[in-house]
Amino acid sequence: MRGGFAVTKVGAISPASLSGLKFQSCGLMQDLLSDAGALRGDDSASEIPMLLDMGAFDGVAVPYEEFVALGLHQHAKLATFGGPALVMCFSPILMSKKTWDALTSKQQRAVEQAAGVSDAFFEKAQVEVEQHALAAFQRAGAAVRRLTDAEYASWSQLARETVWARHANADRFAASTDGRCRGSRRADGTSDERQRAGDRRGPRPFVSADLLP
Repeated sequence: MRGGFAVTKVGAISPASLSGLKFQSCGLMQDLLSDAGALRGDDSASEIPMLLDMGAFDGVAVPYEEFVALGLHQHAKLATFGGPALVMCFSPILMSKKTWDALTSKQQRAVEQAAGVSDAFFEKAQVEVEQHALAAFQRAGAAVRRLTDAEYASWSQLARETVWARHANADRFAASTDGRCRGSRRADGTSDERQRAGDRRGPRPFVSADLLP
C-alpha cells in the first residue's frame, strides 16, 4: 500500500527537518523516522487524529488508505502525493512451501492466475484511494505536493545507510545460520540468493499516479 506524509505545519519534509518531531508510521518507515531523529509514536491508529489536534503528534507517514479512513485532511496542513513513494506497507498473503509443493500443477497455475488478477485489482484500487485522499485534502484547503528531488534523495541516502543496511546484514546472518534456505526456489523461479542480492541493493521505489500538475 502506497502512502505519504501528513504533517501539521507546512514546510520541508526532509530527515533533518523532522528531527526532534513526533511522528508515527508503519514497518521499516517507522525505523527510518527514528534514524532521522524523529520521536517515534506507537499509538493506536484510531487515536492519531486526536493526537494531531492536541499537538502530541507533528505528523504521520502512513498509507493513503489511512489518510481516508482517519480523515487526516481535517487534521493536517500539508500532505505529500505523487512521485516516488517512501511509505510502502506490504501485506502479502503467504503460503508455506510445504503447502505449495503439495498442490497439483493445475492448482498452482490457478493460484498464480488468481494472484495476478488480485494484483491488478489492488493496484487500481490503490490509485483510486490516493485520488480520493488528494481530493479530500484539496477540498479542505490543505497544501499538497510531491517530495522534492532533494527531500527524496536525502531520505533514500539515509535509508541505504540505516534500515536497508540492517536488513541486508540480518538477511546475510539468517542465510549463514540456516543452509536450508540457501538456493531454494520460489514459485516464480527466482532463488533466495537472487532475492537477497536485490534486497542488498535496496527496494525499488514505487511511483504513485501522476496526480499533481
